[in-house]
Amino acid sequence: MKSTYILASDIGGSGVKSMLFDLIERKILAIVTMPLRWYHPTPDAIEYDADEILQACVGGIKECVAKAGVDTGSIGAIVTDGQQAGQIFVDADFNAVSPYDTWMDNRFLPFAAEMNSICGDRILAKGGNNAIITIGPKILWWKNNRPDIYKKTYKVVLTANYVGGKLAGLTGDQAYYENTSTGYSGLIDNDADNWDDEICYAVGIDRTKLAEVVEPTRIVGALTADYAREIGVPSGIPVVAGAGDFPAASIASGILSPGQVGDTAGTASMFTVCSDYWRPDPSGLIRTLRSPIKGYWYAFCFTTGGGSVKWFVENVLKDDSLYGELTDGASAIPPGSDGLAFYPYISGICKGLNVGGAFSGLQWAHGRDHMFRAILEAVAFEYKEYANGMQKLLGMAPFTTVRGAGGGTRNGMWNQIKADVLNVTYEVMHEDECSLLGSAIIAGNAIGVYPDILETAKTFNHVSSSFTANPDAVAAYRRIWDNWHNLKDENYPLLKCI
Repeated sequence: MKSTYILASDIGGSGVKSMLFDLIERKILAIVTMPLRWYHPTPDAIEYDADEILQACVGGIKECVAKAGVDTGSIGAIVTDGQQAGQIFVDADFNAVSPYDTWMDNRFLPFAAEMNSICGDRILAKGGNNAIITIGPKILWWKNNRPDIYKKTYKVVLTANYVGGKLAGLTGDQAYYENTSTGYSGLIDNDADNWDDEICYAVGIDRTKLAEVVEPTRIVGALTADYAREIGVPSGIPVVAGAGDFPAASIASGILSPGQVGDTAGTASMFTVCSDYWRPDPSGLIRTLRSPIKGYWYAFCFTTGGGSVKWFVENVLKDDSLYGELTDGASAIPPGSDGLAFYPYISGICKGLNVGGAFSGLQWAHGRDHMFRAILEAVAFEYKEYANGMQKLLGMAPFTTVRGAGGGTRNGMWNQIKADVLNVTYEVMHEDECSLLGSAIIAGNAIGVYPDILETAKTFNHVSSSFTANPDAVAAYRRIWDNWHNLKDENYPLLKCI
């Protein structure tokens, strides 16, 4: 069979990864990372330039084509995934009129509280999530603080859908919003798979500015002649809508049936369990997104895991060569980091209050290795709280296995900490570029190479290594977690931003 290739891009917090993939051989032929810059117009704000993201995607897939040296006539589709809890505003010609306001941006918190006060019960009942720093509150912030931009806005789209729309030369009327990300909006009716008119009206969001909700496998257009020349491929290649980075990663890491649990260890650390039904969590801890596999859902929570590690190493220590040295040093420190605790809420907390991160229990003997280990443990402690909440909400038995994928799984000490804290076997997937691979599965299904997403995903990746819980560490962490959790509850007001 003639090879059919996919060009895919994954828009992350620190850069764009692009890949050229052989659908028939199931092999990555080229992978390229292009850096992204974020901007801080105010201390609580993080923005990206929309067209810098676009050019990073274009530059990445162009370089992949050049590296792989394949027959470009056999490229079957282009697909993009990306972060899900931020958006770009476009005008009627599909030009960006706003930056991309990432999930790490906290300016929108007052509007999340406002939405929840107006119709929080309906938001939760219809979409399975509260409104915290997601699409709805962000739209309201721009409407109230930058009415000039809001007035120019024709449609609101995801960052990945902006890239796809530009590559396909779409107009504002053709804008789309893939449905694995709508759960972040605070504006969705899950059962109808469409925007909820009543919520939009109640909170004052113009429903006509919301792009059409589509399935990830929708072919939304074809590559324009201009971008084809720039990339070095034929024009007319199908552009596929794609999924959010986390749902795409989940299918490629084997989170495919009810009860399977996954850890997407990226800038945002995502802990998820697959289910064939969804249930709203009144506490606001557990959230819900649609899977690219029809009929399945992902209950999930997230914290700033990899982002906290990056902040400490690169912003505080200011030396990104230290990761290995810090891991070696932290490995010699016992569970509990000799009494030092970290709370990984640099970008707020999953439940949605305006809080910040913090170290607790600092003593003279503590050094950078203790701080590094405390950060890694804090993410695992968060995961334990998430696991307890998911089991209670969904009526599931205690989890016994967690499958991990993403850059964080390259740190074996962190994998072992997670296994010990959760008392599970922690399995690391062979291919850790799971967002890109999930996008390849989706695109392959869209163009007919893979007839069934679920059956394809079952054999797409495999476990490369496992970390078994150490009984002594499990016992130690059970006590430490109780103290960590109780201390968080007692001092919650102290975590609030001044």
